[in-house]
Amino acid sequence: MLASSRGPISMANSFPGIDVRQIILKNEPWRAKLCREGKLPGSHGGYNHGMEEREGKRGGLGCALTGIALLFLFLPVLYVLSVGPVALLVRGNKPAWWIEAFYYPLDQLAQYCKPFQDAVNWYVELWTG
Repeated sequence: MLASSRGPISMANSFPGIDVRQIILKNEPWRAKLCREGKLPGSHGGYNHGMEEREGKRGGLGCALTGIALLFLFLPVLYVLSVGPVALLVRGNKPAWWIEAFYYPLDQLAQYCKPFQDAVNWYVELWTG
């Protein structure tokens, strides 16, 4: 390993496109034999344990449950926040029946909860100007 002002430089970086290990193993057959047999320190019997491999499994049930929980947490937020862009699209026109049906629960909640109605009206006003 060589040092420079930018940090350490490995010999592999000095020869782009050339695998320095193959040159060493080709010129020193005794080292290649020991490496294949796994008798050199750090060698694993001809198998290269690269960093791209993981020990153990990834994901699993915990990951799936976390994803589902996040989905159920953010979908209602996105549903409520989607009122603004839709109000901008249908501004001045009567919305289609399916848009009214989709936002019917929010309309009912706004009719019975004055603070929610004020918040939704303020948010729609931000979008429609």
